[in-house]
Order: sequence, then structure tokens, then C-alpha cells
Amino acid sequence: IHTGKGPVLGVIGRKAIHMLKEEERKKVVELSQQWIDIGAK
Repeated sequence: IHTGKGPVLGVIGRKAIHMLKEEERKKVVELSQQWIDIGAK
């Protein structure tokens, strides 16, 4: 994420692998199903 004060670092995440059904594990995860964790409170 780029801001006026510089970049904000983050980690891309998705639903935990152990919570996915087998058929879900074989599919490419769509961008809309991912999130960026920037560690904000």
C-alpha cells in the first residue's frame, strides 16, 4: 500500500488451508477472496 508518507508493508492472506474443502484447495484464489494484513489496531 502506497501512502503520502511512503509504503505500508503488509502480508497477503486468505482463508486458512485447514478450513478449505478439498475442491477449494485446487482452485486459484480470486483477489476478492484475499486480504492484506498491515498489523493495524
